[in-house]
Amino acid sequence: MASSTISKKSTETPAGTDRDKDSAPQSCPPAHPDPLKTTSTGTSPVVKTDLIGLSRQEIKGHLLAMGLDEREARMRTKQLWNWIYVNGITEFDRMSNVSLATRKLFGQRFLLARPEVVLEQVSDDGTR
Repeated sequence: MASSTISKKSTETPAGTDRDKDSAPQSCPPAHPDPLKTTSTGTSPVVKTDLIGLSRQEIKGHLLAMGLDEREARMRTKQLWNWIYVNGITEFDRMSNVSLATRKLFGQRFLLARPEVVLEQVSDDGTR
């Protein structure tokens, strides 16, 4: 039986160092936000939450924390879940039933960092 080893792509920390460069591959993405995933905007870094691996309740909680009301947070949670796990998107710009302003807001607050295959092993009979 063959297996694939996956690892999340490296992101830079505010200090500019590559935190995953020498680390061992992970078997699956973390189910919680990684505080080291940041992007710089001016003088302070903005922490983005990776939505991959979060439950619907956790996604809804992040949307409520952004200031969305209960009804909109419930609707956006369904949309995000569908686009991420049913349609397999990796960019918010591809969410055609979500307004441009909302897509931009999602892009500023969240990540869709899927793990990448770093080693694919194929058995003698060709199965993966």
